[in-house]
Amino acid sequence: MKNNKKITVIILIMIALSLFVYVIKKQKQQVREDQVSIYFVKQVSTKKNQVVPVKRMIKLDKIETAINELLKGPSIAEKDFGLFTEIPEKTKLIGIKESPDKVEINLSNDFGSGGGSESMKLRLRQVSYTAIDAADGKPVYLNLNDKKAKFIGGEGLEIPQPLVREKNK
Repeated sequence: MKNNKKITVIILIMIALSLFVYVIKKQKQQVREDQVSIYFVKQVSTKKNQVVPVKRMIKLDKIETAINELLKGPSIAEKDFGLFTEIPEKTKLIGIKESPDKVEINLSNDFGSGGGSESMKLRLRQVSYTAIDAADGKPVYLNLNDKKAKFIGGEGLEIPQPLVREKNK
């Protein structure tokens, strides 16, 4: 009889622990509606960089907060963690036009200047991932100085319109 009680207690403890772990995992998985993901670059090997998400609190409009925070660059703590940006420091947000069926982001021409082809790919990924996540399913278009962006950089990296989320390579 004592063994049955011990087994019952052990089973109840295991069930309680399992439930606790499940609840904690669910809380971590929940998407907070007061946050937006922005993407910075992290070196993952000597020859490979990836864009990785970080969270920012939404201040005003979700898409506007996301792009403004992206253009500010990583915080000191994020830099200490190895995050950086390929977006030129002089890049400015000229404006955002949001309609029920699309979002247009207008950046200064500085976005497409300086850096090689890998830098261009990473900065385009940073903007694309950030904007697509913040646009809540709407297609996102990129303009540079009020003109539809077709290419950036000296080598002419083509910009798909609407922006797409390419895989990290």
